[in-house]
Amino acid sequence: MLPITVHGKENSERSNTIVSSLISAKVLMKEQSLNPGDYPLKNNGQAAGTLKDSKGSHYIQFQKVASIDANKMDVQLNYQSDQLYDKDSYVTIEFYNNINNTLQFLGFTQFDTYGTDNGQMSNVIDKSLYKNQPYIYIRLGITPNPDDEFYTDFIMFKVANPFNTTPPPTSTQKYAIISNESVTASKTEYTGSFSINNEKYSIEKNLNPGAYQLDYLKPFDIEKNQNKQLSKQINKQSLANKIGDNKNFWVTNLVTNAPYQINAKLTYSGTKANVWVYNNFITPQDAIKLGTEFDKKIYSSVTQNFSKESDVNKDGKINILCFDIQDGFNGSGGYVGGYFWGGDLFNVVNSNQSEIFYMDTYPAMGTGTTKNVASAYSVLAHEFQHMVNFNQTAFIEKSTTNTDPWLNEGLSMAAEQIYTGKVLTNRIDYYNATGSTANGHSLLYWDDAGDTLANYSLSYLFSQYVKVQVNKGNGVFKEILLNKNNDYRAVESVVKKYINPSLNFGKFMTNFRGALLLKQSTGAYGFKGVPEFNKLQPKLYTGAPGNLSGGGAIVKPINPGFAIPANKGPHITYRIVDEKTVLDQTSPTKPTVNSVSDKDKIITGKAEVGSTVTVKLGSKVLGYGTTAANGRFTVRLKATQKAKSILAVTATDKAKNVSPASLVVVKDKTAPSTPKVNSVTKRSTYVTGKAEPSSKVYVKAGSKIIGSATTDKKGNFKVKIKPQSVGKIIYVYAKDAAGNTSKSAKLTVKK
Repeated sequence: MLPITVHGKENSERSNTIVSSLISAKVLMKEQSLNPGDYPLKNNGQAAGTLKDSKGSHYIQFQKVASIDANKMDVQLNYQSDQLYDKDSYVTIEFYNNINNTLQFLGFTQFDTYGTDNGQMSNVIDKSLYKNQPYIYIRLGITPNPDDEFYTDFIMFKVANPFNTTPPPTSTQKYAIISNESVTASKTEYTGSFSINNEKYSIEKNLNPGAYQLDYLKPFDIEKNQNKQLSKQINKQSLANKIGDNKNFWVTNLVTNAPYQINAKLTYSGTKANVWVYNNFITPQDAIKLGTEFDKKIYSSVTQNFSKESDVNKDGKINILCFDIQDGFNGSGGYVGGYFWGGDLFNVVNSNQSEIFYMDTYPAMGTGTTKNVASAYSVLAHEFQHMVNFNQTAFIEKSTTNTDPWLNEGLSMAAEQIYTGKVLTNRIDYYNATGSTANGHSLLYWDDAGDTLANYSLSYLFSQYVKVQVNKGNGVFKEILLNKNNDYRAVESVVKKYINPSLNFGKFMTNFRGALLLKQSTGAYGFKGVPEFNKLQPKLYTGAPGNLSGGGAIVKPINPGFAIPANKGPHITYRIVDEKTVLDQTSPTKPTVNSVSDKDKIITGKAEVGSTVTVKLGSKVLGYGTTAANGRFTVRLKATQKAKSILAVTATDKAKNVSPASLVVVKDKTAPSTPKVNSVTKRSTYVTGKAEPSSKVYVKAGSKIIGSATTDKKGNFKVKIKPQSVGKIIYVYAKDAAGNTSKSAKLTVKK
């Protein structure tokens, strides 16, 4: 039985409301899930999800649940589409309630959106259907025809029932944070049996345009061009530039990657900044505002918190070139707000041979004739970090590789936040809007061909997570930048120094994913209560198993009894969490153990903070110890252990996860006993006796060794010597394989 169809063909230029009442009918078998855990909670005004067909996208926003009268309620959804007519126009909305942790189908509504690209879908439901139900469970799909058996695409979510009279169940939903903790972003590993694909940019029409702002990391090979630095040259022409001068600059068409030249006028020259304007795209007054802001605020903000810039042409100035960057912007979606290129500091083709920023005037400064240069201030701070980063890396450290993009961009967005003094909510908004993060987008792999904006959001959020967890304020960014490593190791260094010496970068990335999900006010799984980060929305994955790149992660709702798959990749970890508790199922790394000898009753080393260290000989436990706040441990043994014994040392964390064992061979530090030597006469050509088995026995006369031999398995030895004179004193000692030397046996040669 088909439901009543409501056609919404109103004028697309105005907001429309189309209404359908719930129809009870046999459920349409369209890939439905009856697991409540697969339905993430959506709050009032939150994007419910994006559906795609072959022609474009459909955007669904949950607005609210309103009361109509004493018996009926209205579940209000907002619908937007890229298309008016050429699309899969039928939207079916299924409603479920939760009976004993299994969803029960109640009915559905259906809307025909042909000719409509923006409207409200109003769903009338009897309140009695959700009596004593805390949530309304919704599955929403699109089809080209009303009676199609399968959806083209669908989303699942739940919303709070404001008319519920009973409190929500006390049990909480559990999630598995499935993370590839490998630091090799280019290699993927299987999640285990339970594909993950990044979408292109997620277009949400309600987002601030700043959420789509991109930076452009124009490639430059430092190693190949390291002999072409300009640091020893003086650009006399730059020193002579004055306001009103014109100059040609090389720029890049970012769509075709083709270089071309433009002629710009010097409109402002200050203590540090020269502002050049192409084709009067901004007024002289705006150029003065831009240059003054850089000289008085941006310059000191970046240099104090990060590093200094280079000065390859010895003019003491930084050029700011304002023009319309050709980035393919056509009214919506991503655009490049500005960029810096390291090649300008070298004598290479198309180099401007100076410190220079390329600043976009459209749309970064506005899409109309009047420009707002203040919107570019934070972009300048962003690009300036790239410039000082390059100077630190290429010229001061003399590295032949650039800072990894994810880290470089994270530092630049940190520079924006330091300058503005405000959290970058646009990056949070995009994180909430995109589906790529839910599908496993990697922190470490910079996806230029896919949803690059998701990389910006993740890099920004990670940089701020590092800041709050390290708890050293903005100073942590300078410490990371000045580290000689230009990759994950720079972050791992401050993590080990300030948080936990046994916490590696892979685990820290997983903690970060937990913080994005849980947003706890204290501990490793949140942003220390910074209110803006509480707006982060859960990004849940309900698809099939697949591969994750290094630094990638997904969060999967799970049911009781969920088992971690045995066929997962070696770096894939599962951490089971809920809103209140983090159930750690990740084993600690194996302990680092100092050398142990057969004279030691104490074993020391380092392991995960707060873990219990166990020392075993075979199956026998020799002792326990607990790591201190610095990760160090001491285990006291009741007795020393025999040389060459193999001890197994493991760490067990508070969640009872056991690390791999560190195997330690007990070193031999015990000297052999003094040899027992038979009497020697003036006619003896051998010295015989017993010493430690397999040791080497030496015979000395005075300070001269006159013979040596190795004992057999029973300790017997026979050392050949030349006959010695009567009364001669000889000494016999043994040395074992570990180099320990016994005391000498002293005897006198007899007649």
